[in-house]
Amino acid sequence: MADPWSRAASLLILGLLLVGGALEVAPATSPQASFHDDAEFTAELRPRQSSPSSPTAGWADHLDTVDRALSVRDVSTAVRAWRDAYGVAVASRGWKPMIAIGDAALRIGGVATTRNAARADARQAYLAALLHARATASVEGAPRAAHAFDALGDRAVAAGCARVALQIAEARQDVAELERVQTATRTLLPGRS
Repeated sequence: MADPWSRAASLLILGLLLVGGALEVAPATSPQASFHDDAEFTAELRPRQSSPSSPTAGWADHLDTVDRALSVRDVSTAVRAWRDAYGVAVASRGWKPMIAIGDAALRIGGVATTRNAARADARQAYLAALLHARATASVEGAPRAAHAFDALGDRAVAAGCARVALQIAEARQDVAELERVQTATRTLLPGRS
């Protein structure tokens, strides 16, 4: 059973994530709910006849399609491939795919006119990455999620993620891992530099 401080910290982080997302933009509830604020994406509401990438492909394959589409500024194809990647990444239950999905959402937002929707999708993916990292006690995943939130400009959530990373490292009782996490998260925690 987790100690009361660990549970309180987890609830605080979840609350910060929820409040932070509500203050910035309305959170996306699914990949289909994202990237819909622009007329550029109204074609996405029609039933799909074919996909540029196979639905059985891995998330990385779908993200390759996203990047190829973005290289020719084909946002519609990029969004379809991103949605496919999102579904596969969620099913994988890993933190690495969700970080990659969040990063891809931001790349799409850099080309499209729906930057707020892209940020909301990235936030959702990074939160999923943090939860997967915590569930698997990944000393790599939680700091990576912390840095992703920091890149979004969300310092409070980044600090919360950094605290989760430190809790994971402390629970493992590996001095070298703890030092690596402390170094990786030092700039994210208030009062440390």
